Amino acid sequence: MRKFISSTWDCRWDYIKFFFTVTTLVLILVSSSAASHSHLYDVHYPTGSGNSMAVRDGYVYLLNAWTRGDSILVFDATNPDDPRFAAGLPGRGYARSGAFHDNVFYIPAINWGVMTVDISDPAEPLMLRNLFLNFPRGDVSGLHLTGGRLYVTGPGGLRIFDLSEPDAPMPVAYYPDTPYANLVVAEGDRLIFRPRGSDAVLAVIDEEHRIIEYSRRSLPGNLHMIDNTLYQFAGGELIVHDLSDMREPSVAARVEDIRAGAGMKGPDRMLLRGSEDTLELYDVSTPQQPEKIRKVTFPENFTASRMTASEGMLYAVDDVRGALGIFDLSGDVARLRGERFFMFQNSGSLIVGDDNFFLYYASGQFTVLTLLKEHNGTADFSSYHAEGQTPAMGIRRGAAIERHGDFLLTGDGLLNISDAQNPEAVHPMRERAESISIRDDLAALALDDRIVFRDVSRLPEFPLLGEYRVEGADFQDVLLPEDGMAYVVNRSDGETFIETLDIANPESVRLLGRCEVPDAVTAVKRDDIIYLPSTGNAGLTLVDVSTPAEPRLVKTLDDFVSVGVDSRIHLAGERIYYGDLMQGIRVVDISDPTDPVLIETLVGSTDYSAVYTDIRILGDKLYGLRYSHLDVWEIPEP
Repeated sequence: MRKFISSTWDCRWDYIKFFFTVTTLVLILVSSSAASHSHLYDVHYPTGSGNSMAVRDGYVYLLNAWTRGDSILVFDATNPDDPRFAAGLPGRGYARSGAFHDNVFYIPAINWGVMTVDISDPAEPLMLRNLFLNFPRGDVSGLHLTGGRLYVTGPGGLRIFDLSEPDAPMPVAYYPDTPYANLVVAEGDRLIFRPRGSDAVLAVIDEEHRIIEYSRRSLPGNLHMIDNTLYQFAGGELIVHDLSDMREPSVAARVEDIRAGAGMKGPDRMLLRGSEDTLELYDVSTPQQPEKIRKVTFPENFTASRMTASEGMLYAVDDVRGALGIFDLSGDVARLRGERFFMFQNSGSLIVGDDNFFLYYASGQFTVLTLLKEHNGTADFSSYHAEGQTPAMGIRRGAAIERHGDFLLTGDGLLNISDAQNPEAVHPMRERAESISIRDDLAALALDDRIVFRDVSRLPEFPLLGEYRVEGADFQDVLLPEDGMAYVVNRSDGETFIETLDIANPESVRLLGRCEVPDAVTAVKRDDIIYLPSTGNAGLTLVDVSTPAEPRLVKTLDDFVSVGVDSRIHLAGERIYYGDLMQGIRVVDISDPTDPVLIETLVGSTDYSAVYTDIRILGDKLYGLRYSHLDVWEIPEP
């Protein structure tokens, strides 16, 4: 019996070996026919919304109010004259103002409780855990840290944690009488928190961590405490309260024309924001008798939306320019020491230059940031340019930008980039394009209800040659292939069309034919086929334009788009590339034009969002831009 089992197993093992051998050969043949793209490196750069920030030991922690890239940006400002982007860390929820204790950074987040981050090495922050707290949706609206205690407010009321072990906060108190508390401040055993829609609660915490309410008072605005003194910023003034008697607090002083605190709140200095964006330094060594030391003027070319101060330096964020500035406060004028740019918001386009990347964002204005090429790791923006106001509503993504020689076309705007790190606006952008295509010396721009054709042979002059205008049209893409035609993607009245234009005479453009297709915003042409990935899950559509006057729908391949496309499609040899929302970059072999094969999906090596806002190809390199990362792949030979 044993011999029979053994021989039977030998036969099965021979079969298994044969099966794996054949399978391996098949995989090798498949791999050789569709060589994989090699991920060369990625550049991690600062981008976000700059919701709030904190400073510790010369490092600036900029928190973002969205989750598609880094929740935390860390800048090394130990040399104020040359701050550097040090690290970025993804997180959950929408981060808000945080606080430090030992080497842990506690960050409240809408939808995700409190993030605890180890900053023992500021250049390599480490996410430890989230305190979800069982709040509805996990929302945390307020956080305060003092005396080894962490105070947290939200839809679940007020909770207090003991921080004897900083990386493992221990809950010690809970005040459930209010369904939602949205602010908390504390000092020593004194505590003030504000339930939503009612007066603030003035309380103390005894040795057994019991919360004992003493009184309730109307205290709108922002609050801050030093010893037994409460500072209230409300109604354009600073109101100073004496909390010696928590049952009957009294007003000790008022300071008019004050908008808010700006950091450095004690123990003996307080920096305040005046009503006209001035900074005012106060002596608060006697907390209930603040005395103005001097007024500090802020530079006119820097619009400070958020700021904090530490050890005589002011750290400020300019939302308009997307910049972190570091200022010396020793004189009557805040003197800029150093500045670092970040890509404000989370969408944009990419241009690959000879020595630099140009990252572009358009929302009310166009912005160009120059990013030096680097190996794997972090990189700073080396220069910045922003100009040209334009309506921002109704356009889903960052407007188009294209390079032609030493110039960048940005809608009807033009930048000279002969000096890449110092772009010069030749023509301001007043109207932006959804798509720009350039062939030889002809440029076509999709501008809402019209396609504009310009001569780019004599830049910086780019005269208008003609236009194709259709009332009610919503042009999304324009192609200028080598066949002398122009092909446009037109979305109008809830339908999408491929339209063929005769542009033999750009001054008199003529519509030749049109074909209705599934919803799409981008297209590419190879030979006689136009490929259109869907904005939904309708797949990849093929249109035959071998007879330009009669474009014909060939077929739609359902499995080629799983979520939807929101970035441009590109052609490289016999492959096309397009971004599928949250999935990565789809790579499709079109060596047989009417029978495409989906061969690969590229996502880079990251825990971040796989939404690629732009894709570019230069030579044998593929560049994918996604929020806070730029991935670079090598395109294999066909």
